[in-house]
Formats: sequence, C-alpha cells, structure tokens
Amino acid sequence: MCARALRRFISAHATVADQPVAVFLRGFAQLALTGDADLAKAAARAALAQLFTFHSPDDVRIAVCCDARSAPDWEWVKWLPHSQVPAQADAAGPVRALRSSLAEVVALLGEEFGERPRHEPGTGPSRDEPYVVVVLDGGDVSGETRFVTAGYRNAVLIDVGGTIGWRHSKRVLRLDFTRPESGQSGPDHSLDMVQARSRGLRSAGAISSPSHTRGPARGSSPRTGLASAPRSPSRWPPTST
Repeated sequence: MCARALRRFISAHATVADQPVAVFLRGFAQLALTGDADLAKAAARAALAQLFTFHSPDDVRIAVCCDARSAPDWEWVKWLPHSQVPAQADAAGPVRALRSSLAEVVALLGEEFGERPRHEPGTGPSRDEPYVVVVLDGGDVSGETRFVTAGYRNAVLIDVGGTIGWRHSKRVLRLDFTRPESGQSGPDHSLDMVQARSRGLRSAGAISSPSHTRGPARGSSPRTGLASAPRSPSRWPPTST
C-alpha cells in the first residue's frame, strides 16, 4: 500500500507546470525560438531585459540583425548602452549595433570579435572578451556563414524569426512557443514592446526611476533567460539622477 501510494505521489508531482526555464546560454552557439512568433519575440525581449539589467556594457554587448518588416520590433534596443559601438560615431553619438545584415553586425563588433575562435561551450567571458548576444529577426545572413555554423566563442545568436531554419546540432538549442489552450493560463514571463522600450530608456538614463532597485521587474524572471551569464559589476545597473 505504501509503495503504491508513493508511486502515485511521484507520478502526480514529477512535473510542475508553468515554471520559468533557465537557459545556460554559454553552452550554445545558437538559440532558435520557434512556434508562435509573438511569444518568441516577447521571450527574447525578456531575456535581453534580464541581460542589460544585471550586466554592464563592459561585460555584455547586444546587437540586432533584422529586416525592414521586423525593425519596429527592435528599435528600442538603440537606447541600450550595451548596443553602442564606442569606436564609431554619427550625428547622434556612438553608432548603434542594429543592422539589416549579419555581416554588418559582425563588422561593427570589431576586429577582435571576428578573430575569436569557434564557439566553446561554457567558456567564461572577460573584460577583454565580453559576452555578445545577437538577435536575428529576418535579416540578411548570406554574407556571414561563421555565425550560423561554428559560431564565435562567448557569443550566441538568437534566431527569433526562423531566418536560419531549424537544424539538429549540439550547438543549437531550440525552444518552441505555443499559446495555452482555452481556459488555461500561467505566469507571464514575457515582455511587451512598451515594457521593453521603458527599460531600454531607463538603462540609457533617459528617464527617471525613483523606485529603481536591482531586482527584476514584472516580466523578467531571473530564471527566464540567462541563468549563466557573466558577472554583474557593483555599479550596474545605473541609478537615477
């Protein structure tokens, strides 16, 4: 009787629904977000928000490769200090790493990035080799084969638009997003456009936030995106002025 009750207990509680997923980003060269496009983009925004909230621009760099159709979905990234290219400037200041082709993004990341060896799972980033996250959403990948094959050390390519296409590889992690069935609901760990833009502006110091704390705000659980990202310096995130 006790053994039967134990089996029933284990069967009933072996799976816990509606929990956030921790992703070891450094273990993969690519992250393929498939399924419902809106949910995939919302999850990608939440992951980026966790990154730029808990890691300084010296430790993490963020770039976006997208086409004209998806550009409005990622325009908010331009406010992030993590997306600026200090070595290049235009009339608005440092150039932002938002481009329509993957080859242009790699060029903006600099010669040091282009010379990195192929992806090595688990390798720790440093100030001399910061972690690089590139979001791909419909951009041109024809001129850059390295990122879509062997990858770069301390870098991950997040494909949210199915631009590359799914391929079985130990370097690629696929996450498939589906909407819950009617009548079912769970905690929302995604991030909408308004929230993303607000956090991007806050990161840039463009808006005040008297109640800012180091903890995550609604929509970016610490377990949603990068449980294994680089360390966070004590002076980041920026405080309000």
